[in-house]
Amino acid sequence: MILLQFSLLFTLSCTGLQDKAEDLANQYGLTLLDQLKPISSNDKDFSHFGVQYYGMPFHLQTEFDSIDVAHYLKDIPATAQAAAELGLKWARVSVDWSVVEDNQGVFHWVLLDEIVNQLVDKKIEIYICLHGGHRVHTSFRPPVTAVELDAWEHFVRQVITRYRDRVDYWEIWNEGNSVWFWNNNPDAAEYMQLVRRTTMIIDELDPGSKVLGGNTARLDLPFSAELFELGLADYIDVFTFHPYGHFPESNVRRIQFPIQTPHWYIPTDHQVDDLIAIVEGTGKDIQVWQGECGYPSQMNGSGWNGTGPWSDEIQSKWIMRRALVDLSFNSYVSCYFLMKEKPNNSRTNYNYKGLLRYDDNSRKPAYFAYQNVIAALDGRMTADRNHMATVSMTADGDFPGIHPRDVMTVLLHDQTEKPFFSYWLILRMQNNVQPGTADVTIEGVSFEEPVLVDLMSGRRYLVHDFSSSDGSTTFRHLPVADYPFIITER
Repeated sequence: MILLQFSLLFTLSCTGLQDKAEDLANQYGLTLLDQLKPISSNDKDFSHFGVQYYGMPFHLQTEFDSIDVAHYLKDIPATAQAAAELGLKWARVSVDWSVVEDNQGVFHWVLLDEIVNQLVDKKIEIYICLHGGHRVHTSFRPPVTAVELDAWEHFVRQVITRYRDRVDYWEIWNEGNSVWFWNNNPDAAEYMQLVRRTTMIIDELDPGSKVLGGNTARLDLPFSAELFELGLADYIDVFTFHPYGHFPESNVRRIQFPIQTPHWYIPTDHQVDDLIAIVEGTGKDIQVWQGECGYPSQMNGSGWNGTGPWSDEIQSKWIMRRALVDLSFNSYVSCYFLMKEKPNNSRTNYNYKGLLRYDDNSRKPAYFAYQNVIAALDGRMTADRNHMATVSMTADGDFPGIHPRDVMTVLLHDQTEKPFFSYWLILRMQNNVQPGTADVTIEGVSFEEPVLVDLMSGRRYLVHDFSSSDGSTTFRHLPVADYPFIITER
């Protein structure tokens, strides 16, 4: 109860939405019911949602001898507990080669042991990303020569042998199509060589476990297609991609926005349906996951920074939209990057995509936004990708000139066939805005006692102004904003 009250007060005070949350019922003819109740990962069987876990350095050219082990050991339990209280069931753990094997070939397991044990204790499924060159063996490059691959194989064998009783998912490398992670010269054939060698070890040491591959920076269709032409489907069970971008919807709708992207990324208008078609064309049973994606709460951080604007509230809106977009194309796992802010090599700034602040472990508003999403969409969800919804704008609010084409709609059903209809404006996210108003008709879905969930505040409201006929439902005078609301049965 204390956590629930803190979640509500912190979210509302940090986003400036307390007055609007109180006024929502009166303004839109709703009845305030209650607050979403988070469910710990210990107390649930499944969730689609995960996080890139933070417990030791990763994606940096870091050697074990340079790590403040005592700091991380003290921090890991609190970070794991915060992950459990989110209610997620997946954690991506990057295991960089040089972080566990020192320059003398000695392996140091103290940090990784603690991470794995903490997450397993909280019933969070781990997928380990085997990644990172080594200072001695490869000069931090990916392993490509016979000698380098032998050294890599020794590392992989050590990790899998140690954790195969607790880990069932193994991911091969990270963003091999980007200059950041493949020595400035991405090469699909070289990556496939690494996949073949690593998969052979996984099959030998941990048969029955799942192999994750691809792991592309952005939604890179040419590189992905080349991988499958080279036989990737024979080696993997899951294809993951990292669709960084200001507008999550660009993966599922061909929208036109002026987005500046670094030269090493593929343009943002590639569609997930095209990727799914490539995967399904192999004839193999391969899942497609959103394996890593996040947005910073402020500018000038390390890693991908987006195009702005930035704020705690905007990061919260982004994470809600990203999660719903992922479920809209039936991504079995939706993994947010990052559990906790992390410093860059020189500690001059941080990767501000974290849900927890680095300095004091405090929970950012985006933490509670994600917690609300996970609580509202608990269990297995299936998207109706052919659903029909008609939107009519009746008031603009703080979005002058909004049009029905600016609205994204998603229809999900849980295992009991209970509907979850979500909608929001595909606009650049803003701070402290007044919602507009819309009438919405959902074809083929009947509601008896509909409830509106405000994912920003976590509050649930009983909806009165609606009618159902011929298996469809029309809602009148609904709030609409640049973050998702959800309508479901009470």
